[in-house]
This record gives sequence, C-alpha cells and structure tokens, in this order.
Amino acid sequence: MKAVVIALALLLIAPAASADHHTSKKLGVVLSCVEGAWLRDGPGIRYKYMTNIEVGTLLPVFKTFERNWLQVTYKGRKGWVHRLMVKWDYQLKLHKRFGKSASCSEPLPQES
Repeated sequence: MKAVVIALALLLIAPAASADHHTSKKLGVVLSCVEGAWLRDGPGIRYKYMTNIEVGTLLPVFKTFERNWLQVTYKGRKGWVHRLMVKWDYQLKLHKRFGKSASCSEPLPQES
C-alpha cells in the first residue's frame, strides 16, 4: 500500500516539475534598443518599475504575455520589458544577411 501511495505521489509531482522546467527554457534573445527601456516586475505599465535597461544589452527571453510583454533577465534579475523596446535575435540576423549592421538604429530590411 505504501508503494502505491509513493508511486501516485511521484506521478502527481512529475508533471508539475516538468512544467516548471519548461517555463525556464529560453525562447530567444533580444537586443535592448530604446534609451530608457524599463524593466518591470510584471507584464504591464501598472507594474512596479525596477530599473532602466542599457541600450545595446542582449537579453534572454523566457516568457511572453499577450505578445507585447517579454520576461527577460537583466543583471541577474527577472523582469518584463515591452516588445517595442527591443529587437529579436532573428531580426538582427536579417540585418546581417542583407549586409547591414545589426544595430537598433537601422530599420529592418525588406525581403524581396
């Protein structure tokens, strides 16, 4: 009987552990592109301001919220930044593909 209880407990715990592990996976990398981009403690303007993110900082992305807010890590702290403040890594690669510098100041090249 004790073995059955332990087996059931493991079955209940295992999905929760794997779900938590999944949320820690990196979705990609973004480059902070706007002076004064704020790191907030939640996904929205009503959440507390934590710090300014330096322009040109690469940030790993772990979650998204309503396609506008990205959970990132900056200087060892997890927080949220709005997507308009950054460019995704694939956008930077597109710059390089078209022979442009991978910077924030240049608009995205158009594929023909």
